[in-house]
Amino acid sequence: PYSHRRDLLGLMDALGIDRAALIGCSRGGTIALDFALENPDRVAALVTVCSTPRGFKYEGESPPSQWGELETAFNAGDLERVSELEVQIWVDGAHRTPDQVDPAIRDRVREMNLIALQTEAAQPDNDDQMLDPPAAGRLNEISTPTLVVVTDLDREHVLAAADVMASAIPGAREAVIHGAAHLPNMEKPDEFNRVVGEFLETVL
Repeated sequence: PYSHRRDLLGLMDALGIDRAALIGCSRGGTIALDFALENPDRVAALVTVCSTPRGFKYEGESPPSQWGELETAFNAGDLERVSELEVQIWVDGAHRTPDQVDPAIRDRVREMNLIALQTEAAQPDNDDQMLDPPAAGRLNEISTPTLVVVTDLDREHVLAAADVMASAIPGAREAVIHGAAHLPNMEKPDEFNRVVGEFLETVL
């Protein structure tokens, strides 16, 4: 059994960091939300990037077209194919073809994602100790200054989650980055740094 948020707390303790601004993309933002709920005194600011809170439900979106092939490839142990399909789902997004995305970014994400897939496949029985009750029903408890970053080309449920978080977290701000899908920090780094930097300057 393990807990991402307790690992983060242990890391901050080991480094002697009392409070930090947490910036998390995708699952990283999900973990940061959980951490902020459990350790509000340790979080100076919170930035979620294309994230959804644990427990968030959205019924208005069909599964990605790659889903069936992805499951088949995973069950067959073809993790390289799984990584490519996940790049199609998340990096290309629902509105672009692979040739419309910078190939260098696709290659970097595919390589990074493959490492995570290999780690997961090598340790299939690990038990993530999730926050209970989950964050989706507790967003109004977050007292940390929060910026919700989303893009115009991400999956539909991620966009819906961003609107819910921006509305439910007291005082939260929402920023939309155009021309990117699930990883705006990689596709639009200058704009991403500007948006996040301006937020942090106002709250820290």
